Parts: sequence; C-alpha cells; structure tokens
Amino acid sequence: MDFSLNENQLAIQDLAQQIISDHATDERIKELWQDSAWYDDDLWEKLGAASLLGVALREEYGGAGLGLTELAIVCEQAGRCIAPLPMVSTLVLGALPIQEFGSEQQREELLSGVASGKTFLSAALVEVGHVDPARPATTARNEGSSWVLDGVKACVSDAQRARRILVPARLEDGGVAVFLVAPDQPGVTLEREISTNGEPQFRLTLDGVSVGQDAVLGDLTAGTSILRWMESRATVALSAIQLGISDAALQRTATYATERRQFDKPIGSFQAVAMRA
Repeated sequence: MDFSLNENQLAIQDLAQQIISDHATDERIKELWQDSAWYDDDLWEKLGAASLLGVALREEYGGAGLGLTELAIVCEQAGRCIAPLPMVSTLVLGALPIQEFGSEQQREELLSGVASGKTFLSAALVEVGHVDPARPATTARNEGSSWVLDGVKACVSDAQRARRILVPARLEDGGVAVFLVAPDQPGVTLEREISTNGEPQFRLTLDGVSVGQDAVLGDLTAGTSILRWMESRATVALSAIQLGISDAALQRTATYATERRQFDKPIGSFQAVAMRA
C-alpha cells in the first residue's frame, strides 16, 4: 500500500507550511501566549483566505470537497509551529459532525462561515468523573416542542466565541443525543478554566437551557454512534498535530546539537549527547 501524498495533498502541505511558518514565528508564539486571547486570529483568517480551513468541507458550504487526510495535513503543519489555532474544536469536533449528521438548515447556517474563518464551533465532551462522552451525566428532558438541558461540562475549548457548542446529553429513556447549544442563550454559564498550555477552556454549566427540536444533531437514537465518530476523527487530528510538534522538535534538537559547540566541537559529537538523542 502506498502511503505517499498525492499531488493535491503535497500542494496543500506546501501552502499550509508556507503560510503557518511565515506567520507563526517563535516571537509571535511567545507574544500570543502572554495574551489571554491566546488564539492567532490573524493566521486563522489567512488560512481561511487560502481555502485551507475548508479542505474537508463540501463545495456547497465553501469548502474544497476533500477529506480528513487533507485536514490532517493542515493540522500537522500547525503542530510544527505550535500555532495556537482552534483546529480541533472548530474544524473537527464542530464542523465535521455537523456536515455528516446535521440538517440542511444547520449546515447552511454554520458551515460556510467555518470555511471562511468567520464562524467558530466547539464541543463539550468532558465531564468530571465521566470518562466516556457517550455516557454523560448531563440530562435532556423533552417538553413537547423543546428540550431542556441540565448539567456541567469541563474543558470546553473556545466556548466563549463559538457559534454553537455540540453538547451530548442523556435522554429520559437512557439514550444519548447531541444538541447544538449557543453559549449566549439563557441558562448557559461559562467560567474560564486554567489549562497547561494557556488555551482558553471553559466550564460550561447548563441550568434549564431550552433548545428547539431543530437543535438536535442527527437522529435522537444515534447519539452514541455520532460521538464515537467524533472521537475517532479528533484522535486523528490530535495525532497529526502531535506528529508535527514531534518532528519539528526532533529537527530543532538535531540542528542545535550540530551547531552548538563546546571545546571547539559540536556537542552532538559527544557520547553523552549522542546517546541521549
């Protein structure tokens, strides 16, 4: 089996590498980490203008009509520069499941803005004490024309500016469904949490939050399979980002060990350094 990239994928890789590496310099990253906003919105807009944010979205929603492989290529390049971007929250956990399972109304309302870099999305999959997103403590009860959500989610990335947050909740019959919740609607409270890398993450409290029937993502009986689908793609995207981080770190280490000199010799020639490397 041939795992090499095809011509289109190589073009995407080259374009993403050029835009991200030119913009996300070490000095720029340090500056952003000292800012509470953390995200590099200028770079995000540049990627949107270059049609890289929509590589996995269909053409009718402003995308390129490609797939997860192409999106992972962009994620890897973001990882190489540890660029602070909402790649996973917006593009993977938000846009992909809406495209795959959402109604036409949900797709038209949310996806075109994602491709252009104007719309942000997120997902609330983490609950304290509940490891499996498909077994949430958050509840949803049916009140005729609406659903009422109650519960607490943690580590919700970029929640404060997300147009919609995908929220899994347990139904009265024991099933699980995924709901699209706006962070500014009544009953929603966001509290900033402290993350190790500075990424804006939030504790999301749902207190009697009422959403319409049109806020359900996909079929009410398909919540568990939707969440498994989301988890697998998020794992791929996170792995791609980490691949970029690890590869860049290895290259930087090798370069430093070659260029850094002690006793008029590159430190990479010393046995202790070479064995550790």
